[in-house]
Amino acid sequence: MRSRTHSFRSMIIKLNRKFKYIPINAIISNSNKPMCKGCKKVYKLNCIRMFISMPIILGWNNLVDNHNIMDIQTGLYNTDECKYECEYTTNKDLYMNATAIIFHIRAEHKKLPKIRFSNQLYVFFLDESPFYTWEFYKDVPNNFFNITMTYRADSDIYYPYDIFVPCNGKCHVDEYWSEKEVLEKVRRKTKLAMKAYSDCSTPSKRENLVAELEKLMKIDLFGTCPGTIKCDTDYCINQELANHMFYLAFENSVCKNYITEKFWYLKHLIVPIVLSRRVFKQTKIPDNVYIAVDDFNNVEELAEYLLYLQRNKTAYLKYFDWTKTYRKTTYRLSYYKYSPLGRQSYINALNGTYAPSYNPICNLCELAHKQHTKKRQKYIIRNIWSYWKSSHICIDNWSDIWLKGKIEKVYKKSKWQ
Repeated sequence: MRSRTHSFRSMIIKLNRKFKYIPINAIISNSNKPMCKGCKKVYKLNCIRMFISMPIILGWNNLVDNHNIMDIQTGLYNTDECKYECEYTTNKDLYMNATAIIFHIRAEHKKLPKIRFSNQLYVFFLDESPFYTWEFYKDVPNNFFNITMTYRADSDIYYPYDIFVPCNGKCHVDEYWSEKEVLEKVRRKTKLAMKAYSDCSTPSKRENLVAELEKLMKIDLFGTCPGTIKCDTDYCINQELANHMFYLAFENSVCKNYITEKFWYLKHLIVPIVLSRRVFKQTKIPDNVYIAVDDFNNVEELAEYLLYLQRNKTAYLKYFDWTKTYRKTTYRLSYYKYSPLGRQSYINALNGTYAPSYNPICNLCELAHKQHTKKRQKYIIRNIWSYWKSSHICIDNWSDIWLKGKIEKVYKKSKWQ
């Protein structure tokens, strides 16, 4: 019978032929016990110093338009604001060396890593709602992933579409809206409400609410759905945002913390109207920057309030009090795949920047560094689908339920608290 030492040496020789350097993960078994006498010592003294200078983070599969997260997030890592440095790659040949492997859940997933090591972090990455993602990875084991990186505030790595960043008295003049700028922007608004969308039939049934609201007030609709106006350039959409008082930021799904670019149009100084205030729990987004449909008993009350704000500019201006406290910068330009801005704006938008403390890629790099120290933690997700299942964190047909006056009953019965 071959000795464990001989087997270990044979493995290293084979790995050396395939890779430019020995994968450090190969020095440790899945149980974290040495594979031969002195192996742990070799790992500590030689492998880290000789073969690896920094943790490797691998983007395993592509997002939309065949863009990998590592390709499109170049503005977020190895910056002056991030004190941690990692190697970011899409080269799957390095998967045995990777400390963290990011799996985009809506992308192709049939070819998964053949070997897995105990100190690797498998990252569940997603920016879509459970209604549009449940089918993609349902065949992998419940405990396949170690950490989550999503828009949900309870994720291991928080990856929101955008954030509010307070000035704390440190903003430059061009980093916040002056009172004069806000007043001038509001003065130029001559239209009531707008919405841009291309998903015409949605789990939230937002289209039904829009139809009812249209009977009571003027709404300009842009996009590719029936009855909408084409507005597919940056110039067009920015002009319309500047001209309108309200943006119907109705998401395609009502799910926990699912807040997309529709809401963050507010940084163009427009007041967003969202479906459910419950969605915003734990996000640290101020309550007084948006209007929630479920604050009202019926569509008539909602329309009446919006028309009141149209007449009362003093009351309307209160929704811009955030401009006195927070920076006006967009910290991660949102994903625009489904917006009327089109593909190029979507690609450009993916290269946004974050405030130092809100850089998710930097936060992942920090976590990867900790995996190479004695302080590393064991991250385990027992059941990823229990965490992400739509019935736990979403409400289907939300708009229809609200229009019938039954949303509070559904809230009380919902597991989503």
